[in-house]
Amino acid sequence: MAAEELDAAAKAAEEVSAAAANEEAPSAPDSFSAATAKESVPPRPLGSLLIKPPSEVSSDPNFAVVCAFIDRFGGECGVQCPNIGDLQDMIEASSREVRQDWIVFQVKLLRKLKKSVSTDKWERALTKFAHTYSPQDGWELERFGYRNSRPALKVRLIKNLLEAQFDVNPKFKQEINQKTAKDLRSQPLGTDR
Repeated sequence: MAAEELDAAAKAAEEVSAAAANEEAPSAPDSFSAATAKESVPPRPLGSLLIKPPSEVSSDPNFAVVCAFIDRFGGECGVQCPNIGDLQDMIEASSREVRQDWIVFQVKLLRKLKKSVSTDKWERALTKFAHTYSPQDGWELERFGYRNSRPALKVRLIKNLLEAQFDVNPKFKQEINQKTAKDLRSQPLGTDR
């Protein structure tokens, strides 16, 4: 009797799955069956719904330079640097609304470069600074404004602000020059076989 019940349950399951297949299958030409349609679409892995694609900021190589600078020299710079996650959020969110702490961070970096900047006119000061390293970046900031600029430009701008600290910020320069080459060198992330 148990075998008969199992056969009946298996037949019922087949009927239910066949009915579900007929309901899900789109209307197709005669030579194209519902079974062929299901086989041609590969199943999506469950975890693929949870993985975020890399953002434009995190995939920019200049962002890696900014992160390395903050990690290595953030304390010696004389400016309270945001952590890397906050930095990425501030850059990405600046197309919607520029946070006040992001403005203050950039203004302090400009002041370390001997620029007289008020927080009211920070955007104009950044535009002038952008013209010093790239006329194209300066033009884009003038034309579109900081909020409407591409994230890649914002990352380049902060990278150049940080790198200019080596040239113009005397306290920072003195502290870096006192370090040995071994202290300044980054450890390799991996090795080849």
